[in-house]
Amino acid sequence: MSQEMELETFYPHPPERVWQALTDRRALSVWMMDNDFEACLGHQFQFQSCPLPGLKVTIYCQVLEVEAPKRLVYSWKERPWGPASRVSWTLVPAAGGTQVRLRHRTIDAASIPVFGLTLPNRLMGREIDSQFTAPTAISHPLQIAASTSKDGLPRSLEFLNYQTNWHYWLHQKLPGVLTMSSDRQLLQNLYDAFNKREIETIISVMHPDVKWANGLEGGFVYGRDAVREYWTNQFKNIQVQLETLKFETDEKNRNFVTVHQIVKDLQGNLLADMTVKQIFTIENDSLAQPLCKRIVLYEIGETETIQEMIEQTKAANER
Repeated sequence: MSQEMELETFYPHPPERVWQALTDRRALSVWMMDNDFEACLGHQFQFQSCPLPGLKVTIYCQVLEVEAPKRLVYSWKERPWGPASRVSWTLVPAAGGTQVRLRHRTIDAASIPVFGLTLPNRLMGREIDSQFTAPTAISHPLQIAASTSKDGLPRSLEFLNYQTNWHYWLHQKLPGVLTMSSDRQLLQNLYDAFNKREIETIISVMHPDVKWANGLEGGFVYGRDAVREYWTNQFKNIQVQLETLKFETDEKNRNFVTVHQIVKDLQGNLLADMTVKQIFTIENDSLAQPLCKRIVLYEIGETETIQEMIEQTKAANER
């Protein structure tokens, strides 16, 4: 027995912007789930989340169709050996934005996403279209009642049957990602990647001839290879954790990010705790296909270097 869920919605953003939110794994992790997605035909990837305490959900997927920025299709399995369902995204330009159609087709008890749980056939067999497309008020997908319904099923399952993750993701989570400025999202993704030490992820959004401030010792390093070497050496000696506090832009369209920066040694001992202002100049890379934005210049506002802050912290502790 097959089931099909379809949602259609409008976003006041161009197809390219919506496509980026659907295919950038860092954006996906913000509005959907953690993942290792790549918009590459045949790529196998996973979505992962912990929707309830003690419950870890892994979705096994493979990219089946890619036509940027129009159509994306991937398989969806809740178990490596289980039946695969099919998720299809269609983006159509419309006046003032993009019309988006999501279709999720399942077979038997396969997996329209309801918090990683597979619904029994007697639930799946109900009027599914109206339940998956009705405009319902969802404050959070974990609103689950503990009582039972009149047919003896846990009310949580009855709730899950129509308050689905897809509805929540498309109508409450994805709009917030789309309205975030593209520069701000790029930078937030950069900070997230830095805290995870995903150096190559950050290098990929730099211009090949990037000019990058050396926050450890002062001055600048030039080019992707030099930045990679700089960070590799830094990670061998200290741990740096960054928390973004504020995003601003100036009249030159430079991005100013106020950051709380904590520096520890490899044993976890605090070396420095500071707030710094980091400045990014981002430009379109006309040579990239498809067109994308690159960081061409990174500067640091008036502040001591990390090494100077470490020395000041040591001196203060010795007094």
